[in-house]
Order: sequence, then structure tokens, then C-alpha cells
Amino acid sequence: MTFLKPAVNLCLAFFLVILRFVVQHSPLPVLHGIGNAVGALVFWVWPRHRRITLRNLEMVFGDQKSKRQLVRIGLETYQNEVKAVLEVFRSLVISTEEYSRWVTLEGEENLKRALAKGRGVIAYTAHFGNFAIMGGRLFRAGYNIHILLRAPHDPGVRKLLQKALESEKMPYLFDDKETVVQNCRQVLRQNGILFMAADQYASNGVEIEFLGLPTLFTSGPVVMASRSSAALVPMFITRLPDERHAVSIEPEVEIAQVGGFKEKTVAVLGRLTGMLESRIREHPSQWLWLHRRWKNLKGGV
Repeated sequence: MTFLKPAVNLCLAFFLVILRFVVQHSPLPVLHGIGNAVGALVFWVWPRHRRITLRNLEMVFGDQKSKRQLVRIGLETYQNEVKAVLEVFRSLVISTEEYSRWVTLEGEENLKRALAKGRGVIAYTAHFGNFAIMGGRLFRAGYNIHILLRAPHDPGVRKLLQKALESEKMPYLFDDKETVVQNCRQVLRQNGILFMAADQYASNGVEIEFLGLPTLFTSGPVVMASRSSAALVPMFITRLPDERHAVSIEPEVEIAQVGGFKEKTVAVLGRLTGMLESRIREHPSQWLWLHRRWKNLKGGV
């Protein structure tokens, strides 16, 4: 069926053009209403990922929340994810002034202090809140930020994503094995900001207890910060009740200069994941529960 791929990619490109046009000409309240409706529909008609979502929630909150509460969190998770996609398209056309009112920065002095060292910054973040517009907000504020993205497997999808990013002059890097390390080092040598969402399951990662359960996290951000002497700065974004967003930039996480590599890595990852965990427990529907986060566990998803 490979002969169908060009037609599929063409249809996808056409759909994205139409979607982008509609979204960019619709006010945010309308988009949020659409996002809530579409998110609810996807939650109920996509059984496989609904099961993954609810199983993850049960593993973490099963002894604290009722089945009805878990379903509600799962439903709101899907609604938030759809709203986030629509907001990304809308963010491409709003003015910088409007962007600043919509997405506020807290703790910006921590980022400026880290950049003043002149060794670059690794911005550690997660699939929490609308993390994509956090990168856009920093870019609009004049920071030299490069977003590290997982490279799409489909060449057609990759090309479409590249065109969208380049049309908005948004700096990005794909995690291609052949070039990713060299490209990341170059950004840091230029005292730039490397934006990394590093909270998904990593089969060759370091074991950390997260939300009360052992799982594997990538050590990439910590290793790169240690070897390059770049500052490791956690930052997260939270959706507010009025559908605005607040970015919280935390102080730099120092990496000890003594001790074994594994011990230092586990200690730093523990601090980073602890920050994320506290936010998830406060706003559970803002984290991405849709993926198989604890597949290392017997009986896990």
C-alpha cells in the first residue's frame, strides 16, 4: 500500500492548510469550545488510548480518587491536548503584545542569571500544560531558543512540520542520531537555550521513582549539562482557569562536581522529576497520560 502514501500526505497537507486558516481566523474562546468538544469526542471513540490513560491514572491515583474522578481527569486531559494543538496554530498569528498577556513569564530572572554565565542553557521541561507555546513565548521575547523535537518517522509528515516551523522562523532541531549531539552542542556554544521535553519513557534510561512508581527516564539533559557545563534550568507551563497560561522558570539545578556519574544523575533527575510530580498532583489533567509511561512494570500499561 506504499503507493497510497503520496496521496495520504497530500490530503494531510491540504487538511493542515485548511485547519491552520480556520484556527488563525477564530478567537481563542471559540477554539477552546471546539477543543473541549473534539477532545471529549476523541476520548470516547478512541478506546485503546482511553484504556492506557485510565490505567495510568488508576496506578497513580487509584487509592485516592473514585473511578468517576479518574474518568473526569482522563476526559479533561484529552480536551486540554486538543486545545493545545489549536492554540499552537493560533499563536502563530497573534501579536507579541497579545502573546505576552496570554502567556506570562514568572522567574525570568532565573533564566537571565543562567545565561549570564555564557555557557548556554538546557531548559528542562515536560509534556505538561501547553509546553509548545512556552517555547514560542520565549522566542517572541527575543531569546535564542532552539526546540528539540522527535523526528517524525514519515518523511512527508517531517517535511510538513519543517515547512510550518520555517515559515514562522522558529528555530528547531530534530533528534536525528547522526547530528543531534553536534547540533545541540553548537546551540549551547552560542549561549543559546536548548528546549527539551524529557519526561517520556526511555527504554535505556535511568530508573527513578515517579508518582510513586519506578520507571525509566532519559538522562540526556543531565549528561549534556554535565559535559558542556551548560546551566540546567527547569521550566513548566500551567493552564489557568481563564485559559491563559503561566510559565514558571525555576532556579538553575546545580550538578555536583564530585561523586559517581550514576549517583549524580539519579540525584539531579530526582529533583527535576520531583518538581514535575508536584505540578501533576496539583493539576493532573494537564499532563500527558496517553502514553505508556510505566510499561517496565509487571501489570503496567
